Amino acid sequence: MTKCIITLVFFVTSLVGAQTQYEQGMQKAFALWGEGKTTEASAMFERIASAEKNNWLPNYYVSMVNTTAAFQTKDKDKVAALLGKAQEALNIELDKNPENPELLDLNIATCLYTGTMTDTGSFRFPATSASVHRMVAHFNDMGLQHTPIHEQVYDSFLENRLRFIGHALLNRMDVLYEYNTAVMAISRDDIIKYDIKTGDTEGLVNYLLTIKGIKFGAIVIDRNEERKWSFRSKGDFDVNVFARNHFEGGGHKNAAGGRSSHQLEKTLAHFYEVLPNYKNELE
Repeated sequence: MTKCIITLVFFVTSLVGAQTQYEQGMQKAFALWGEGKTTEASAMFERIASAEKNNWLPNYYVSMVNTTAAFQTKDKDKVAALLGKAQEALNIELDKNPENPELLDLNIATCLYTGTMTDTGSFRFPATSASVHRMVAHFNDMGLQHTPIHEQVYDSFLENRLRFIGHALLNRMDVLYEYNTAVMAISRDDIIKYDIKTGDTEGLVNYLLTIKGIKFGAIVIDRNEERKWSFRSKGDFDVNVFARNHFEGGGHKNAAGGRSSHQLEKTLAHFYEVLPNYKNELE
């Protein structure tokens, strides 16, 4: 990747002797990217894009920088944020010219489709806009095969994960119909017993929303360093606000995350304590 970026820098440099402001900015952005300063490079490309509204290249590289950065981090929240930024930049240019063949190659399309698919709950969340579906349609027109992506993401787990899910649903789920809420608490012992890795718990919170009448689903998992919360909702209940108010987190209206430095029992007790304050919103 570094060699590719360096090559791009030399290519841009060699185009002209006396550079315009645009060319100088692009060269600086490529240099930042080559040094591994992805945040600064993305910000530089974004500034250029806002000034050069008729040029698709800056937003293309905003998408490229953030997509490559997403696949260099293991933090799920960071991955979602990076792919979200990549998608946003790409959508800006696709809305201007959906037929531009140079905006995407199939590898980038696959990465963006994967991130979008997981971040939108397989395109179920209300925040999934028309522009997202247009982007996916464009990917399909390019030749993207979506079925293998779904199989790799959702149908390639080991037996221990399925047994863990069964255990969690049977023994760790609490349904509070008076608040149209379901909550699940996963202990450290559960993680060890079933040899659960971070990705194995992905999507577990969504099971809670499959219960008829449940509008709010929450799961807390006891990680070594802290307790991690995931929140999902249906309709108008804003889990982003809930997470920000009580669990040092945030996200989207219907999908958010949070954290707690308290022990599992204490952070779960805090959840039960604040939940009645939202009874009217959850009716």
